[in-house]
Order: sequence, then C-alpha cells, then structure tokens
Amino acid sequence: MWTWLQENSQIMSALAAWATIGLWALYLQLIYSSYRLSRRAKILVNRGASETVDAKCIIANMGAEPIYIEAIRVMLSRDDHAFVSSLGNLEIAMAQEGDRRPQWMQGPMASGEMIDIGTFRSLVDHCIDNARGAVAVGDDGFLDGATLKIIVVGTMASEHLPVAARREFRIGAHGAVLKLHPRTLRTDQIRSKRERREIENVLSRDLESEWREEEPQEQKNAA
Repeated sequence: MWTWLQENSQIMSALAAWATIGLWALYLQLIYSSYRLSRRAKILVNRGASETVDAKCIIANMGAEPIYIEAIRVMLSRDDHAFVSSLGNLEIAMAQEGDRRPQWMQGPMASGEMIDIGTFRSLVDHCIDNARGAVAVGDDGFLDGATLKIIVVGTMASEHLPVAARREFRIGAHGAVLKLHPRTLRTDQIRSKRERREIENVLSRDLESEWREEEPQEQKNAA
C-alpha cells in the first residue's frame, strides 16, 4: 500500500488539491446562499386583535433590510363580482397627526417594524366604494363566502424590481359574526421575476390612468 501511494503520489496530490477546491467552492456557495436568504424581503400580512372582519390588518417587515411601501392593493371577490382598490389613492385629511403611513398606506418600514392599516371591514368598504355603484351590494350577507386578497408592494435598495407579498382570507358567517379565515398558514412571498414584472406593469398602468384623467383638466386650464 505504501509503495502504491509513493508511486502515485502526484495523482493523489492532484486529487487532494481538487477535493480542497471543491470543498471551498461548496463552503463559499453555502455562505453566499445564506447571505442572499438573509437579504431577501419578507413582508407579513396578518390579522390582529380579532378573528372577525373588524380585526386589524397588520403589515410587518420581517426582512433584514428596510423597505418602502409603494402600494397596497385589495381585491374582494365573490361569485362573478370583483372589486379592486389601491389604498394609496385614498384621500386623507392632511391635518391628521401621528404616524402617516397607516393613513397614506405608503412609507418606509425598518426591519422588524409593523403598521396597522385599519380594519379588514374598512378595506372591504374601500373596495366596494371603488366600484362607484357599478354593483349593488346589500348587507353583510353579501360578504359571506367572499375572498379578500391583500397585496403589499414595496421597494428595496438592493432590488431593481418591486418586492411584494400577498395573502388571501375567506370571509364566512358564523351566526351574526363575519369571521376571517386565512387560506394559507403564511404570507405568500412573490419571488419570481415574471410576477414582479407584472406587478410593476400594473402600477405603471395605474399611473398612466392617472395621467389620462388629468390631461383634460390641464388642457382646459391651458385654453
């Protein structure tokens, strides 16, 4: 055995060198993967203080980096009806004091920070109001069996595409009480580039729509 090792020492040295390189490459890959995971955005959407539609909607940043909330979109769907609202377009009285982020549905969030954007019932009301009377909605019976989807869109310094997360809740009547039932245990983090580009396109279309609404007024003023 010793003689064989002496005769093949160069081969064994080369194999040992390649094995060392392979181990270091694996070690560096693990470090890089761990670093990437630690810098990923992680946005949580949850209910607080209740299990009903009067519960608070909590948005939290559980990633290592701060994020800026660009938009919060809410979709209420039931049967053939769908109501979509962008909460950042709400008109809020400027005189209100305190933390403006829950009022404006926009703003920076540090790591580990959370904000309360109001009750789920208020989010539902925003969606229905945004329909501008296109669909007649009655009492709470309309909400029984409806699905409420919340999408939070943000910006991170280390990402060129938006970061986003979504969570769905089913609304169900329990006697006279409307309860919220999360469809998933955790908030779904939107990671794929395709979906993030789609979100960016949606926000761009919203902005273009605002421009088109302003153009007639600007032309009228110019005249």
